[in-house]
Amino acid sequence: MPVRKPIALQYAQRSDRGRVRRSNDDTSVAEEISLTDGRCAVLAAIADGIGSSRAGADASRLAVSTALDYLRAGLRQPPRDERHWSALLTAALRQANTAVLNHSHMEPRLNGMGTTLMLTVVLGRRARIAHIGDSRAYLVRPAIRRPQILQLTAEHTIVADLVGDGVISYAEAGAHPQRHELSRAVGVDGEVQAEVTARTLRANERLLLCTDGLTLHLSDTELARTVADAPTPQAACARLIDLANGRGGRDNISAVVIAAAPSATPEATSAS
Repeated sequence: MPVRKPIALQYAQRSDRGRVRRSNDDTSVAEEISLTDGRCAVLAAIADGIGSSRAGADASRLAVSTALDYLRAGLRQPPRDERHWSALLTAALRQANTAVLNHSHMEPRLNGMGTTLMLTVVLGRRARIAHIGDSRAYLVRPAIRRPQILQLTAEHTIVADLVGDGVISYAEAGAHPQRHELSRAVGVDGEVQAEVTARTLRANERLLLCTDGLTLHLSDTELARTVADAPTPQAACARLIDLANGRGGRDNISAVVIAAAPSATPEATSAS
């Protein structure tokens, strides 16, 4: 059997208003927590608020804080298997949905508030991701000639659903008038349907979580090259934001990068 290289998890996050919007409705968080069994996990969340400027910002912040609080409590006794991991992440998204929905009922000016939400827990080599909305998670793998990139999550938009159902082609989707309209969001309905995926990380692989303000301006190839070439996750986030702003920054931009770096100490964790 091949010998697995020890890894150290390094992480960073950055969020920017962009060059056009007056406020930043995105929220991004990346942090390390210690578990009761002595291990450390990296928690990350990214959200893109919808509604008026105040409502969207409130929705993304509330969704992220509620979901992370739930995860921190749930990880005191880490899940035993993938079924329990999926249940924990799904429950965190549902808690966030209830919090945002209840908050929107408090004041008429908050009517229509909602948000996308993506949650990630990396423990050891295993990354688990749950999401609702059109933010994306990518796996970036370095290569000698060109880094490889794999989109790990599906977008919950009206147009993505039409493509999935075979109603329109992928080529037609790019010019569709509803291409930015969400088919699922947090805080809009009483029930939410989340998607959960898991991936085992190999040494030198990097996870990228981002809102659509980044993918609006950068292709998958550019994302892969930028993330793979950066010396640290912090440098990767900074470069991604700079590139998107340099091309107009038409939306809020947020990115989280988590790197599985080779290490002499197995499963070490450190912030970038």
